[in-house]
Amino acid sequence: MAGYFLVPSLVVFFAAMFGADPKALRADSQFWFFVSAVAWVAVLGFCARFLLGRSYAKPDGMWSCSNCKYLNQRYAVICEASKQPYASKALPFS
Repeated sequence: MAGYFLVPSLVVFFAAMFGADPKALRADSQFWFFVSAVAWVAVLGFCARFLLGRSYAKPDGMWSCSNCKYLNQRYAVICEASKQPYASKALPFS
């Protein structure tokens, strides 16, 4: 959450450091604050969607829980009945 406010401030700071006109920065500050805040949220969304949990093993299709034998859907990484994970560790690289 701090990044939502910190990133726009850093954008304005570095723009001023690299010679941006201070009058133009003030005139367009709301626009640049909005653009940099949206970009920050987009980066966080990308990381959450594609980077978090990528090293964990995921099922290729429907799978049966080794604990309770419940048949889970392919998108379930935790058994819906016993709350046991699909696999405790990541699969080794082949």
